[in-house]
Amino acid sequence: MSKYALLAIAALLFFQASAQERSVWTCRDSNNNGLRWDDRRWVDAEFRRSNFVLTLNGLESSLSINGQDIYFECRTSVIPEIIDCNDLLGTHLLFNSLKHVGTMSSILGGVTGPGDNSVREPLQVRVFQCMRVQTLGESARPDRGN
Repeated sequence: MSKYALLAIAALLFFQASAQERSVWTCRDSNNNGLRWDDRRWVDAEFRRSNFVLTLNGLESSLSINGQDIYFECRTSVIPEIIDCNDLLGTHLLFNSLKHVGTMSSILGGVTGPGDNSVREPLQVRVFQCMRVQTLGESARPDRGN
């Protein structure tokens, strides 16, 4: 692939990410399941459902949950209403801005841990629904549209 084609693709991705308007959402898990490491093997697990705040702001997006902030780089996917986000530790978040629903997977624990395999982070998939709180330039008001 020529350097000009790569430059064009990079510019397109940059403009998709920067064109995203800043929006703030309050969200709640509807499911939060996965696998946890127990006695040197993976076992099914159901995790506590949580409320959290999702701020979509292109390459400076974040999720605030249980007093912890997770920072994401988000871009509009090939499907315009789907926002595709990743953090630096392999967490992947997809959000449908029209249906106000999303999914988030955290799977880093599958490839990390001490040599004796005694401790690993869980593998986790969340399904959540959200309500818009604010969009850049608006006053804070709930958007209950579907």
